[in-house]
Amino acid sequence: MIVIVNCQQCGKELKRRSDKTGKRIFCGTDCLMGSKKVIVNCFMCKKEIRLTVGKVKEVNCCSRACGGKFNSERFRKRNLAANDFLMSDEIRGKIRESKLGKGEGKSYEKTFGRHTHRIVMEEMIGRKLLPGEVVHHIDEDKRNNNPSNLMLFASQAEHAAHHKLLLKNQQK
Repeated sequence: MIVIVNCQQCGKELKRRSDKTGKRIFCGTDCLMGSKKVIVNCFMCKKEIRLTVGKVKEVNCCSRACGGKFNSERFRKRNLAANDFLMSDEIRGKIRESKLGKGEGKSYEKTFGRHTHRIVMEEMIGRKLLPGEVVHHIDEDKRNNNPSNLMLFASQAEHAAHHKLLLKNQQK
């Protein structure tokens, strides 16, 4: 037989079998342990979260993702305040100029830390490149970033298949 009883801590109505209505009736472990829960809002997304009174902090986040966003923003602001003069566009340009032409010319050319051929391809197609997209140099010269020399592949697998086909045609 089912009977209705009340939680001894919060008073919530519970359904129990008549043989399970002993002296200790609690709705859950929070009430059993006597800890009180409070509702607070996540600092980042404002979602309501239930926390034990002892776990409430100055800044409360609902998940690791929100906590990560909070810390990222907090440290970004702190770094900007401490280093606001370090990497202006003028200084980045000076650093770039000082490094131009210093290498052996065996690797891809870069513009402000990004591969130039990828920047040229983004301008050609009118959007940012998607993760995994590969820009191929048709003449296989890594330094020739002329738009007519660049080809876009959707994946590294397609790029490898293209090279395999070229190799097969060269062997004939």
